[in-house]
Amino acid sequence: MSELALGVTVFKRPNKLKNLLHSVKGDQIDRVIIADNGNMTEEKREIYNNFSKTDITVLDIEYDSGLGNSRKQIVDELNEEYLLIVDSDIELPKNVVELRDQLEIRSDLGGVGGILWEEKRIRSDCYDLYDQGNIIFRGIRGKKEVKKVANAPLVEFDVIQNVAIFRRECLEDYCWDPKYKIGWEHTDFFLGHMQNTNWEFAVNPNVIFKHNPGGDNEYMKSRKNRKRLEKSKKYFLQKWGYKQVVNGQVRWLQSNDGILTKRRLFEESIKRVLLTLPVNVQVLLMRMRDKLRYLKGKPPF
Repeated sequence: MSELALGVTVFKRPNKLKNLLHSVKGDQIDRVIIADNGNMTEEKREIYNNFSKTDITVLDIEYDSGLGNSRKQIVDELNEEYLLIVDSDIELPKNVVELRDQLEIRSDLGGVGGILWEEKRIRSDCYDLYDQGNIIFRGIRGKKEVKKVANAPLVEFDVIQNVAIFRRECLEDYCWDPKYKIGWEHTDFFLGHMQNTNWEFAVNPNVIFKHNPGGDNEYMKSRKNRKRLEKSKKYFLQKWGYKQVVNGQVRWLQSNDGILTKRRLFEESIKRVLLTLPVNVQVLLMRMRDKLRYLKGKPPF
């Protein structure tokens, strides 16, 4: 069986990292590669030194150099044929290797991901990318076919979540851009593949990763830093030559007590109306939305 490495970026949240490593099975993961771009603490050092389920490589990355750079460093270190990428607040399911099984059957796929199980919901943020002139749209296009590959379901999208196994060749063809510190590196990665490679991507809803989001105030302040997110979006637009990003339906699957709130229903209705308007009007409204969020001290989408 082809070797599989687990790659994870670490900044803070050592307790969540500990839970992730506890979920690793040595008969499934051949090596753990950690890109640590935070401060090395005694707690972290103890976690790394005590991990013995499989080989572990800890990369000491420049402090606060960002998610894009950290993932690029993981790929540069990679010798294994496959890389499982997750965030540190994830726990691995027992059937995670189903994703690799599907990749070995479908040679056209660069990556296959799972879905998320959070405290009160199951969700999957998978969608497609398409453009009209200098506007890029993120949303699900058309009816999705559920295929059976390696005795498991498989649904193809342009963009899948960060709980996925990728081929090394796919990551060598186009990787995460180290210029992104936080925000937009995910869309950039899949857009880069769409425009520069022939790799396809898909999700297997049978593989469910436990997601434990959140962190202390310092972490959340960094994660939601408005200026950084604005800088990332500006860089994304300039890099790819777009004026604006319009979001359609980006959530393929969600369960949250069964019924949408009145606010969510209103937001979904507004979004559907927005997508029927002329493109130049959509751009104007999206810019107004970003400006309003700026005045409220919130980052752009």
